Amino acid sequence: MRAHLWALVAVSLASFPVTGLASSTAFTYEENFNVSFPSGTSYVTATSSNLGAEWSFYSSTSQGLRQIYNWGGTRGGVLILHDGVNDSTYTLNEAILTLNLLGMKEVTLSFEHYDSNDEEHALGTAKYTNHKNADGVSVSSDGVNWFPLVNFNQSNNTWKTYTASISDLITSIGNASLLQLTSQFFIKFQQYDNRKHGDDGRKFDNILVSGKIPQNTPTSSVPEPATATLFGIGLLGMAWGRRRRQKTADA
Repeated sequence: MRAHLWALVAVSLASFPVTGLASSTAFTYEENFNVSFPSGTSYVTATSSNLGAEWSFYSSTSQGLRQIYNWGGTRGGVLILHDGVNDSTYTLNEAILTLNLLGMKEVTLSFEHYDSNDEEHALGTAKYTNHKNADGVSVSSDGVNWFPLVNFNQSNNTWKTYTASISDLITSIGNASLLQLTSQFFIKFQQYDNRKHGDDGRKFDNILVSGKIPQNTPTSSVPEPATATLFGIGLLGMAWGRRRRQKTADA
């Protein structure tokens, strides 16, 4: 079963604006892809229904697959992006996470990545628009202009943890009209190749986005995530929350 927990989220801040309560409050979003698998199956399609409305997906051809794969053991489910047909047709697969990061500081992304013998198609460092046939992680504040955040660099058939500062990237760009933390901030995980996982493909797990609300920031300007549960009037005044999707070990 999936465990969903928002601590300190009281009610919609848009409906009940309160000022002067935030004091370096920590924010954490986590996704561990621990979904239920029907009996006898190892795959389910990754959708906003089983991961949450903050997730969306794109494939450049009908052969693209965005699935949650049952790795098993204590790891459980992992997100896998790959081409469903072994042929000469190349497919770009994208998994896009959208979060409300308006007003946040020191925002960092970390995740685990597994290279299933996928050839490297470097994302590079230059800004691009809409899509790029490459492997890596990009970010955007408008869904059109994308800035590379992570290029993969690891041995095949191994897990590796990547950590990158989104805030540092924004500072280095220095142009708020191109990239800034917004109420709809996009983080895109992508894979590009032409074969099924094992021969190609990439897996992702333990995605973590963390940040802080600066001291003396009016909480009326601090966003709440799009899928936050409203817990009740009695908790009014608490400014921000924490979301955790826990993994459970396989029996």
